[in-house]
Amino acid sequence: MLLKIKAQKLPLTTATVTDAAATPHWPALLHQQNVDELLYLENNQDWEQLLAAAHLLNLGDRLVDSAGTIWGLTFRNKQVQLLMSGMIPLSELQQLIQAHALLDGSCCVSKLQINSVTEAIQFVKSLS
Repeated sequence: MLLKIKAQKLPLTTATVTDAAATPHWPALLHQQNVDELLYLENNQDWEQLLAAAHLLNLGDRLVDSAGTIWGLTFRNKQVQLLMSGMIPLSELQQLIQAHALLDGSCCVSKLQINSVTEAIQFVKSLS
């Protein structure tokens, strides 16, 4: 079963999730491949708006949801597909947050400690 999430007005019209029972938990962070900036997504509506600008998405980008699940982005038949690919280790998330904070101009990022996925997502939100 595939779950379809409608997008707006562009050729890339839907996102599918490989398991209808499995959908991202919001809020979430989008980590674009080879980019230190993380994009905060509050809810499915934010995700749909991002899909409307699908030219910003690339193979290898991934969504990290509030449960710590990593969703890899793939493309098939003009659709973005979200594929669960495991859980993000807190140490990896810490490195992503530190790189994002450094890019944002925050100081002392090496001392930044993230204790949970929720805390990491809220920290990125606070920088937005």
